[in-house]
Amino acid sequence: MAGTTVFSLLLLVVSLLFFFLGLRLMQGLSQAAAPRLGRLLVLATSTPWRGLVVGTAVTALVHSSSAVTITTVALVTSGLLPLENALGIVLGSNIGTCATVQFLALDFTRFGFPLAALGLAAALVSRRIHRRRLALAVAGLGFLLAALDLLARALTPLAGLPSSYDLLAHWAASPGRALAAGMVATAVVQSSTLFTAAIVTFTAQGLLTLPAAVALVLGSNIGTCADTLVAAIWGNGAGRRVALAHLLLNLGGVAVFFPLTGAFAALVSLTSASPAGQVANAHLLFNLITSLAALPFTRAFAAWLGRLPGHG
Repeated sequence: MAGTTVFSLLLLVVSLLFFFLGLRLMQGLSQAAAPRLGRLLVLATSTPWRGLVVGTAVTALVHSSSAVTITTVALVTSGLLPLENALGIVLGSNIGTCATVQFLALDFTRFGFPLAALGLAAALVSRRIHRRRLALAVAGLGFLLAALDLLARALTPLAGLPSSYDLLAHWAASPGRALAAGMVATAVVQSSTLFTAAIVTFTAQGLLTLPAAVALVLGSNIGTCADTLVAAIWGNGAGRRVALAHLLLNLGGVAVFFPLTGAFAALVSLTSASPAGQVANAHLLFNLITSLAALPFTRAFAAWLGRLPGHG
């Protein structure tokens, strides 16, 4: 038992290393393409609706809502992008960030290592810098998928430990406790993807009920705003407005969905036969519904944000 626990802990560490390596490689592509990304966001987001579509697609592609948000903040600061349209991108990034967890639920993670190997091999033989960056981004996606696969393998035996079981039982004891746990845990690890992947694994093992998992996911959507808020403390007015908008939009969505946790869990249970798929779909549906519901009000919301003291 002790040997299995040590091995699982080592596997957990390796999975985290692969995860952040994958993010680093993917962000390298987004940083290299920052000028083009900026032009795309300006030209293709003439309305909040287009901003939503572009924000969703770009975030799903680069697997980094932070990279998209940072570029958006820079464009708003420079006056190239109205805050109203920027809010559409923020809403889209909430949807796009669900893609990685869907890969885990659909068992695409088994392709992680082959994809990473293919990307690294292509990077070694590529002579042009842009092709090399693209190949490294493919490798980064492979490492991300491999990390989620290893994370699930590591957490499965660890979840069976008495201390882990007690912690999960404590979280699941009440929806409010689960909401708070999801919020705090995500803020600490600074990755809603990692936390949601863990919840998917625990639910698949039968250690969490679906309503408890949904409450944890709702809390995670609040906790994921923490790093943006911290970064915005030292930013300018535009950065603070975007960060505040992100927080308020997610808080508003949770305020609507949390009282309906049981009914929402019953709904998402119809979307997939597997508990893992149900949790991933809850994550996706929450962000999809709240983003589409908020989109028609972005103009009024942006005007209100602009009038706030200290955010002008």
